[in-house]
Amino acid sequence: GFFEVLWEADEEAVRLEAGTMRGLIEMRGYLDDAGKPVGLVREIRIKLDNLAKTFADEFNKIHVKGYGLEGTENDDQYQFFIYQDGDPAKAENPAATIAVSEEIIKDLNKIAAALPNSTPPPDYYEGDGSNALALAQLKHALTMVLPGNTEPTGTFEDYYRAAIGQLGVEAQEANRMVENQELLVAQLENNRQAVSGVSLDEEMVNMIRFQHAYNAAARVITTMDEILDRIINRMGLVGR
Repeated sequence: GFFEVLWEADEEAVRLEAGTMRGLIEMRGYLDDAGKPVGLVREIRIKLDNLAKTFADEFNKIHVKGYGLEGTENDDQYQFFIYQDGDPAKAENPAATIAVSEEIIKDLNKIAAALPNSTPPPDYYEGDGSNALALAQLKHALTMVLPGNTEPTGTFEDYYRAAIGQLGVEAQEANRMVENQELLVAQLENNRQAVSGVSLDEEMVNMIRFQHAYNAAARVITTMDEILDRIINRMGLVGR
């Protein structure tokens, strides 16, 4: 669902090398040269979808093994989490479509908090919370594949922290790039002003310097005029 920015005249794609719009497009996502969608927001959404789907699937695996207060063993219709768009294997945007099963919402007694205490089941102790404890302990289970690994080595919280940490690093890097660019622009502007700009302090100094030079030149002219006047008009008058 990505949109392209086109020239109105010939509908050719606009190549945005920099600027605000380029930054927004890179954040939102775009198709690379191979036609593959890429982008920071897309990457974070994929991570959140993966987190939501893995959590729901792992929770359901434990939940369907237990018994509710009605004494019936759980099956697919009593899965705790469902996907509003159907098949979990084909679910798109799981983080946005995950929901608690309607069967559970209608009857909380169907929450499978108990485990069977006999072989074969379905004997169980009423009020047993063994399966509920197993569901709670899922928080500490190593179920997620962390960056740089190929096997599950982290918990849901570890995976979430890694995703948010990546977002924080990207944001910090973007802010640092903005600051560096602003410093570069300021330096270039200062250099331009040094060449073509007008400094009031410098002009005032020059004006005072030129004024003193003018006064000194005027004094020289005045002195020379007095010397010539004395030579021409005052010399040779003795004996007249």
